[in-house]
Amino acid sequence: ITDQLHCWGENLIGVENTKSVPTGSFQNLEMGLAHSCALDLDGLPHCWGANDVGQADPPAVNMVNIGVGYQEQTCGVKQNGEIVCWGSDNFGGFPPPPAGSYTDVAVGGDFFNLHACAIAQDQSIECWGDNDFGQLNAPVGQFTQITAGGGFTCALNVAGTIDCWGANFLGE
Repeated sequence: ITDQLHCWGENLIGVENTKSVPTGSFQNLEMGLAHSCALDLDGLPHCWGANDVGQADPPAVNMVNIGVGYQEQTCGVKQNGEIVCWGSDNFGGFPPPPAGSYTDVAVGGDFFNLHACAIAQDQSIECWGDNDFGQLNAPVGQFTQITAGGGFTCALNVAGTIDCWGANFLGE
């Protein structure tokens, strides 16, 4: 097993032709529709693929976690727990991340329903962005991992079960 990146697939949107897949050793790989990001072993983010609104130009700060949205938004948790986001702000509709200290972040949404959720140091969840499907209505509890989809979000709670909220058109 290696910790190097290998990408393959149809490449319909020219992802590999926009910003190349980086070389080196990595952890915490995340993928969106047309861009991807990973943290190197020191926690420095590297992104590649489509970069029309800066979604593949991360800040040069070490991070402990990273979340890539479906479209053009990416957020990361800096080593001090602060969340930083880059890329599109959905035409001004994506608010800045909340202040505080976090351990995990997930970015979801499609073309018009951009949202993000993060796990705070106390293991609670805080969400921001569009709420058309209730995707900001996170459950109360303690959580260890989080991921976001089109109009919904799911998190792994400390008991080891999964809680999901938001859109449920297809049983998500």
